[in-house]
Amino acid sequence: MTTLLVMPKNVAEEQIEAVREALSPRPLRTTSEEYALRFFDAGGWDAWIRILAQGKDILTQKPLFDEIYCLHPELGKSSAGIVVRALHAGKPVRYIDTDGTHRTVVSVEQTDPDDWVTGWTINYI
Repeated sequence: MTTLLVMPKNVAEEQIEAVREALSPRPLRTTSEEYALRFFDAGGWDAWIRILAQGKDILTQKPLFDEIYCLHPELGKSSAGIVVRALHAGKPVRYIDTDGTHRTVVSVEQTDPDDWVTGWTINYI
């Protein structure tokens, strides 16, 4: 089971490693790693978002990511797109709060249409 960590690109490596430890032994990939790996081949934002949220391995036809984790409750435009598409596909999406509790994400709402960096917020239970 491979997990995608949705996060801003300027997150401290210590935060990423803490999540890796919390989710161990599951393999974890970050959106920054996936951007470097797949964005230019995808051809644009919409295709890249679709690939991360719903893409399958070409050989095995298994999903690239079995679940999505959000590092912060505020999301940028592309991160919000990934989460929304994953939710629509029925994929588990979670948020790790500051106490380390894993919360289930149920929706995303736009809070500031002029802010592409943190203009969306996840709703979780």
